[in-house]
Amino acid sequence: METNWLFKADGSLTSSSIDFDPNARVKNFAATLKYRVEEGKLIKQVAPGRSTEDSCVAVEMNGSDLLLKCRFRYYSLTKK
Repeated sequence: METNWLFKADGSLTSSSIDFDPNARVKNFAATLKYRVEEGKLIKQVAPGRSTEDSCVAVEMNGSDLLLKCRFRYYSLTKK
């Protein structure tokens, strides 16, 4: 699975995913979520229309690569 996040200045985050698994129920998915940065943490909405939020912190940064640890998962991000 490949996911792209596009952060906008208005506090919205567009997340789009492509699943390459031939057995996946959904091949393409996109959602717009709210986000903010507080005390060096990324606070993002878990799902559109819900008030539940997830808190994420940067664990490791190496050049344009970032390892982001959220409550239930890690994200490996590359700045493009």
